[in-house]
Amino acid sequence: MGFEKNLNSDLSAERKIIIRTLIPLVEPLQAVLPAPSEVVLHDLSKLPNSIVAIAGNITERSIGGVATNTLMQDASSGNLDTKYNYNTKAADGSDVSCSTIVFRASNNVPVAALCVIKDVSVWKNLQEALSSLIPPAVVDNAQTPPPDAEVFSKDVDELAADLLKSAIARAGSPVANMTKSQKIAVVADLQDRGFFVLKESVEKVASALEVTRFTIYNYLKELGNRK
Repeated sequence: MGFEKNLNSDLSAERKIIIRTLIPLVEPLQAVLPAPSEVVLHDLSKLPNSIVAIAGNITERSIGGVATNTLMQDASSGNLDTKYNYNTKAADGSDVSCSTIVFRASNNVPVAALCVIKDVSVWKNLQEALSSLIPPAVVDNAQTPPPDAEVFSKDVDELAADLLKSAIARAGSPVANMTKSQKIAVVADLQDRGFFVLKESVEKVASALEVTRFTIYNYLKELGNRK
């Protein structure tokens, strides 16, 4: 018991050192990137309100702001990995290219995520305008974007609303017409995406699916029994 306590204490201290080391790098890194750009540092122990440093204003977030739906899902599923140059859209519809660098503790547990976001709308428009003059690229280094568009929510309520809207849309049926199995599928989808770490998550999904809180708890219990 004492060994485990000391181990947890050591890992907590290591996490703090990693975060403290990365925070001063955020502004200088953003300053040397082509504008417009944004650099965001997430402390993964603080999800969903995980932003501890940010420079730039593409996503209109601030310190204490929330992670994206994609980062939440990756953290929940245990699939947090560094990935480069995947494309998505900002809230205003502009095209952005994102890279996420994951930093791990000595026990390989993800500790921090440094996200670089670049607005590529200007370059995309220029490329389209000159497409008849420029031969197609031989190599495309951009990675395949995530199955769902990454959403840069401004707060937990907006993040919850986005996750709920997407999960219900994937169910393929209006809530009023959903069967029990479809509603359980929505809950399973949300669980996979880390929804239930959010404050008042059960109440929010119960309201959206037009059932009681106790029904959602029963769905979660049923899903747990299936594993």
